[in-house]
Amino acid sequence: MKLKTGKLTNSKIENCPVFTPIKISDEIIDCLRVDESVKLKPLSFAGGFLTLYLLKFLAGDKNTSSGFADCAIDELYLWAGARVGSNRFVKTVCSAVARFNNSLKALSQNSKLTLDDLIAINTRLRPKKHNYGIRTSNMRAGNPKTNPNAFYCIPPELVMDYMHDFLTFYNNDDKSINKALYALLQFIFIHPFRDGNGRLSRLLLIHSVQKKHGFIFACLLAIYLKNIDKKEYHQCMKHYREGNIDPLKHFHDKAINWTCKSYEEINGLLSAYEELIGKEKVQADEIYRQIVVKIAKNSKHKIDPSVFQPQVTKGQYKIYLNTALLNALNQFDYYLRFELRSCMAY
Repeated sequence: MKLKTGKLTNSKIENCPVFTPIKISDEIIDCLRVDESVKLKPLSFAGGFLTLYLLKFLAGDKNTSSGFADCAIDELYLWAGARVGSNRFVKTVCSAVARFNNSLKALSQNSKLTLDDLIAINTRLRPKKHNYGIRTSNMRAGNPKTNPNAFYCIPPELVMDYMHDFLTFYNNDDKSINKALYALLQFIFIHPFRDGNGRLSRLLLIHSVQKKHGFIFACLLAIYLKNIDKKEYHQCMKHYREGNIDPLKHFHDKAINWTCKSYEEINGLLSAYEELIGKEKVQADEIYRQIVVKIAKNSKHKIDPSVFQPQVTKGQYKIYLNTALLNALNQFDYYLRFELRSCMAY
């Protein structure tokens, strides 16, 4: 027996179907419920430096996602931390990450989201400050020429009604992964804006999941959904539109298991790094938590040559790279990008 998930109708435009989901339904949420018994060990130390790295996978639009993932970590941090280098692509990635991170901070300042809040955050996400507002024309998710799972989102005249329903659901006190995953699904079907829907949906997912499971776990889950197994996600959504929710539930379970595994992977690398440099130094000096370090040329601060590698002199500062920490992050980067290439999407 098929579960009622919405109305799927044929379209004469490019032979691409139109899907109109039902409003938020307790029945479907219960059927899609995944195992949330996530047990995470605390990270070895505060991983604030991970923000820039993780968001490089999430801050790009659909045309540049793989390119963003390939951005060299040392160049990324040198530009973001010391403005060293002139690679235009690295600057583009850093700029996109900064907009994404600032938008996440803006999102976190609102206890209850309104439509105006989302419009303002959507404007922040794009390089050019053009506030298109809510879309007034048909919107397609995917290109039917290259993606057999492409479909048209709800008609524009229904967007306001569905967004009211979505925000009521999103603003409730439930902090579960199930809520975040279902909100993401519903937002994709609504596609309220002309541009930036993907980035905004990832922001909403991270914002919701991190409340209970932390920023790192939330980002890794979003990376899996966006980059690692995007093709399978599209296929599961196709089954969902046809009334079969089992593939999507299985996919959500797999995404959570992968995220837990990846969280343990990065935690193990950070633990090894901490043992390498000595716990006392980590606790005593914040410099050992940074990848790029700026030291005044006349500073008497002693730099450990086994940890820090000099890069350039800029103005009154000497720029160093924390090669030990960079090595740990590079190992994790190899792991993530191998996963990405193994499940390359359309």
